[in-house]
Amino acid sequence: MQVTAKSVFSDATVLCETQTRDIDTSHLNQAQKHYLKGVSENRQWEFTAGRLCAVQAIRGLGGSETEIPVGERGEPIWPTGFVGSITHTQGYAAAAVALRSEVITVGIDAETNDPVSDRALRRIGTREELSWVESKRGLEFRNPGKLLFAAKEAVFKAWFPLEKKWLGFLDAQITFNEDDRSFDVEILKSKRLRRMSGMFFIDQDYLFTAIEIFAGDLPNSYA
Repeated sequence: MQVTAKSVFSDATVLCETQTRDIDTSHLNQAQKHYLKGVSENRQWEFTAGRLCAVQAIRGLGGSETEIPVGERGEPIWPTGFVGSITHTQGYAAAAVALRSEVITVGIDAETNDPVSDRALRRIGTREELSWVESKRGLEFRNPGKLLFAAKEAVFKAWFPLEKKWLGFLDAQITFNEDDRSFDVEILKSKRLRRMSGMFFIDQDYLFTAIEIFAGDLPNSYA
């Protein structure tokens, strides 16, 4: 089944997705191809599919760049003038890319729609978040704990390009708004970027979370 998470982004962000197993590798540079020789077949697909989606999204915005290098912490390095985020999970990969003149940072995460163990949840969630998970379990959402995890991942992906430092699971507080499929974020450790907001989408097999921060929405200290 072909899924789509396009509804979680505004028109300013181009989202490219794939579930195709046979992926063209011509967009990879020699260093990336060398790296892939030493990893599992599944990891090869994830990396290649994610980078291909990124290239296609950049082209959708009028760019011509075909290489997305890897940073020191494994993050994608976007061409000048672009921002973006890559995600991949079992059988699905996607990239969300925008022009930096319109969007300052992007975060996307896709996860399989299955449970998270209680042990893992205790590492992911604050007391308030765990209370929300327990109240929704088996009711509005099949796997609210996994949705919480996906939201935290999207937060980190949006946060890191701006701050260039680690943000732990417990450093961000998520509040979900079920009516409009959105969530609000309070960054507990930050002195500058204190709040974000995002959207989520759920289908039978996957959960998707997305964050966009638009030009003009950042504190002056980022100028």
